Amino acid sequence: MTHQLNEMLDTLSKIDISNLDACKECFSPDLIWHYENAELPEQRGEVHGVEGLNLFFQRVLNTQNYSLNVEVIHAHPVGDELLLMHTRNRTSWCRREVEFDVALIWRFEGSRVVEVWDVPAVTSGMRILSDNSSEKSHTNTLGTNASKHCK
Repeated sequence: MTHQLNEMLDTLSKIDISNLDACKECFSPDLIWHYENAELPEQRGEVHGVEGLNLFFQRVLNTQNYSLNVEVIHAHPVGDELLLMHTRNRTSWCRREVEFDVALIWRFEGSRVVEVWDVPAVTSGMRILSDNSSEKSHTNTLGTNASKHCK
């Protein structure tokens, strides 16, 4: 199992979301990326292929001022094709520095990513680290429909 985990993590380490064309070999041509985030309903759904994934990350990063730092907290292989992952992401969003937890399920065929389920925590798993906006929050989360606060 350790060998398979190392292969999966090696593939993921080659992925650069700012230049997905340079790492196309990491993905199946039939890639499907599922994204679920109640705070960003305009981003929810499926994208297909590296081209679709490029457009998805351009849209998401545009809402976050092009910053995203991903720290892997835990990775657990399930058989030879699935990798369950918990990450902690940091980004600038709505003039706030935020940190949030994400659950990911990666499905592999050999050394290529075929399908991904990407589900960020949007309430209890999201923390405001600093707030440069004019609207100060009294909680440690962005709250429901946080995107309405972005100006």
